[in-house]
Amino acid sequence: MQELQNQQFLRKLSEGNPVAFDELYVRYRAWLVVVSITILKDEMVAEEIVQDFFLKAWKEQIFCQSEFPSLEQLKGYLYKYVKNLSFNKLRSEIYRRKRLEEIMIPANHIIMTNDFDLKLSQIEGALHYLSPKERITFELAFFHQLTRKEIAARLNVSINTVKTQLLFSVRKLREKLNNSVNSNTDDY
Repeated sequence: MQELQNQQFLRKLSEGNPVAFDELYVRYRAWLVVVSITILKDEMVAEEIVQDFFLKAWKEQIFCQSEFPSLEQLKGYLYKYVKNLSFNKLRSEIYRRKRLEEIMIPANHIIMTNDFDLKLSQIEGALHYLSPKERITFELAFFHQLTRKEIAARLNVSINTVKTQLLFSVRKLREKLNNSVNSNTDDY
């Protein structure tokens, strides 16, 4: 009986049935959040990732594009998808931190402090030296983690314009922050 219900559920899900999608959400949301938390160690971000997954799945009708012969295969698909999203988020956060540190201090410079928040506040202070377009582009790329393509679409400019604005903004910030760091180390 249970197997028949599961097969009906999977069939309805592949047909785009909203009730089946709601059931999918109720059945697996909490479990997927736990999967994501084990990777990210951050419950709020994990909740966001799972919510974004379900929104994307509904909008793009992901389950209509593939049929799952069993619940185990569906669970495997859900697990793998959310696991990959979580690892991508983790990698992007590590990359963002690395890029912020690279902008802040050149590789050959001795770091006087490991306080990330101090570096971030110095970067935010230096943002005032950018043009408004460069600042918006920089903030979308580094603080909101949008891709160049997403930034171009949001600002209604070409990807090359985004690349150029990012290049100039990073150069200006690096120059401003290097001057700031050098003037602070002169006191030692």
